[in-house]
Amino acid sequence: MAKDIQVVVTGASGFVAKNVRKYLSDNNIKLISISRNDFKKFKNEIKIITKNYDEKIISSKLKNSDALIHLVGIGKQTVDNDYNFINTELTKKII
Repeated sequence: MAKDIQVVVTGASGFVAKNVRKYLSDNNIKLISISRNDFKKFKNEIKIITKNYDEKIISSKLKNSDALIHLVGIGKQTVDNDYNFINTELTKKII
């Protein structure tokens, strides 16, 4: 019996992630989807809503997963967010 494929998707509520998740779900790939914002859950999907993209949370989900699709990003910098941290440092921590 072949092993089921499991993929972690970060930034799950975004436009690109939504379409990637739908494609994977339609192809019977198990998903663990993580986002700061609520989103529609697809079949074979575990949904995690968290404001804290702590590396421990993501690392624990990656242990039994086959791939990570990291789609967290900020397109513009404001006073309320740290563009460099989200787009660079968080990615470094995850990989």
